[in-house]
Amino acid sequence: MWKARNNEFSHYAIALIIALFAASHIADLIIGDSSHNQYNPVFIYIINKYVFILASVLEILVALICIWCAGKIVADYALLILVTLYVWYRVSFYLTGGHDCGCTGVLGKLFGIPKTIEILIPVIVLVLMLNVGLYGILVKRNLNAHSKI
Repeated sequence: MWKARNNEFSHYAIALIIALFAASHIADLIIGDSSHNQYNPVFIYIINKYVFILASVLEILVALICIWCAGKIVADYALLILVTLYVWYRVSFYLTGGHDCGCTGVLGKLFGIPKTIEILIPVIVLVLMLNVGLYGILVKRNLNAHSKI
């Protein structure tokens, strides 16, 4: 019972964090930046503005899934898919010559966060998302295996 509630709370908490990232990306798009009109190093035919919009939409969808399906394995898979996409993008971004992903959106600029910390914050969030997703999947799989015995 406690593990199910703990996992449900984790989904709500991570949904809030993801929603903050989405809001930060949307605010960054509204404020505008010269880098938004540059071509993206990973998606070479798309400008950064559209990559930010896509990221915001994905973050909002995953946050809603985490809220609507809190405590369920669907939320765990949604988190793991988002983590996989973001890890793939970050690795591709740096391998293709990218140096400042702007992952924290306007929050990094608003609070004057140093670039080293601004790079570290999304990594910490990705690790949290990975932990929540894996915890839910492994615990549920373990509980299902023991219930069949």
